[in-house]
Amino acid sequence: MFPDQLLRNIIVHTVEISAIVFSMMCLVEYFELKFSIRIRGQLTRKKSRQFFLSALLGATPGCAGTFVVDTFYMAGIVRFGAIVAATIATCGDEAFVMIANAMKSGSSIQPATVLLIFGVLFALGLASGFAADLAQRIFKIKLSGKCIIEHHQEHKCKGMPNFKHFVTEHVWGHILKRHFPKLVLWLLFSLVLIEVLEQSFNLREITTDNKVLLLLLAVITGILPISGPNLLFLTLFSKGMVPFSILLTNSIVQDGHGLLPLLSFSLGDTVRIKLFNIIVGLVVGFILLAFGL
Repeated sequence: MFPDQLLRNIIVHTVEISAIVFSMMCLVEYFELKFSIRIRGQLTRKKSRQFFLSALLGATPGCAGTFVVDTFYMAGIVRFGAIVAATIATCGDEAFVMIANAMKSGSSIQPATVLLIFGVLFALGLASGFAADLAQRIFKIKLSGKCIIEHHQEHKCKGMPNFKHFVTEHVWGHILKRHFPKLVLWLLFSLVLIEVLEQSFNLREITTDNKVLLLLLAVITGILPISGPNLLFLTLFSKGMVPFSILLTNSIVQDGHGLLPLLSFSLGDTVRIKLFNIIVGLVVGFILLAFGL
């Protein structure tokens, strides 16, 4: 049994994140309907532009930028490499904690360190976007079909979707009936599961001198679709207990709540994206660890 306050926090957290995702879904659907030709042209004409924009959105503190790329991916506007770029570039809500720590006087986390982490994540996201897109084509990785945003020309007025039609057919008929309930359930399930694990295992008491084991633990923790547990490695790094390589590895693999919207769209695609992130995280982590970083 959870304490009442904990249950309230889970519900509030679920509502907050769901509201952001719902707003992003509505905005993207509306603007995709209104500017579909321009959006598709800008994001599909040059892959470098698509990956750059996705990595930039992912590198934005928090999960909102990744939510935007999620909706673009589900609509078939961006490629597999773009969503990989966003998820590798993001480090979820930990970004806010990093910035807050760097702003404190006497903090062991310096502003330059935070900028370095953000810069490296952006660069890795951009490079990984190209690599993932190439791997998907070479190995012919099958992905889920896009969730088509239907266009109803008869309901447009001077290029603008009719408001009533947009609400009934797109917001209600598409977003709310086809996506949102599953998204909320996945989100609630993930938050409850994490709380159960945290109550069963006190992760903050885990200490070891084995850096390889810590790096693997950083990867495993990063797989969880939530930000909270990853703060363990930021705290350990701030106390000088883990090297930069372990914090960076965790940041690469984890994406905060960024992949939760995709769980309701395609579990298979979510697993493929996460596997790619894990591979990049392990390769980068072990290379930096070998150089003593």
